[in-house]
Amino acid sequence: MDCVPWAKNVIFDLDGTLVDSAGDVVDCLARACAANGISGVEERMAGKFTIGPPLPDMLRAMAPELTEAQRAAVVAAFRRCYDSCDLAKTTAREGVRDLLHALHDAGAILFVATNKPHLPARRVLTKTGILPLITDCIAPDAMPGARASKSEMISHLIDKWGMRKGSTCVVGDAATDVQAAHDNGLASVAVLSGYGDAEEIRRSRPTFTAESMRDVQAVLCPGKCANSHGAAETSSAPVVES
Repeated sequence: MDCVPWAKNVIFDLDGTLVDSAGDVVDCLARACAANGISGVEERMAGKFTIGPPLPDMLRAMAPELTEAQRAAVVAAFRRCYDSCDLAKTTAREGVRDLLHALHDAGAILFVATNKPHLPARRVLTKTGILPLITDCIAPDAMPGARASKSEMISHLIDKWGMRKGSTCVVGDAATDVQAAHDNGLASVAVLSGYGDAEEIRRSRPTFTAESMRDVQAVLCPGKCANSHGAAETSSAPVVES
């Protein structure tokens, strides 16, 4: 049996879901902090620090003592570093390309909603080879006016592309991705092996949870799907959160 996804529109988060970008993000953030006299960056990053939220929010969690002016200076320094780096440490997560190709070949329309600004998001998608499979990528600065939240970005995609909510799903690795799905009346698949806290994600009540991209495929495309070598394999049962 061919892979037939029930979700005709799939909206993916980027960092921690489709790509592992931690190496380049941490390197540039460490340089930006050092350039602004912030010490103990490695120790701070080993604590309560999550990649994926907007950068100012990440800094508030990592260094709550910083003033708004200091945060703005670190953000500016980070942007200069990150927007010009070669993304050598950024890779597609294991199984992502197989998942996206299976969904794309089965007729699903694939989107990305990310807290990254538009330019670095497209650079990451291009570098990892994912961009040709993505119909649209929306970022906080891709909409006129104030920076959009994840919920607002997803709402914009729904309206722009005329998506039916019953056949649209959000896939992400953070509780905020699940909440954005709730806000828009959509099903969600929470990836527990990304950057988000698994217990926090479970408390956000996702429709499904998944440990790997193969689990995500089992949710979105149940039954037998072709693996990367073209052979048919039976997907395992998804975990439905109650």
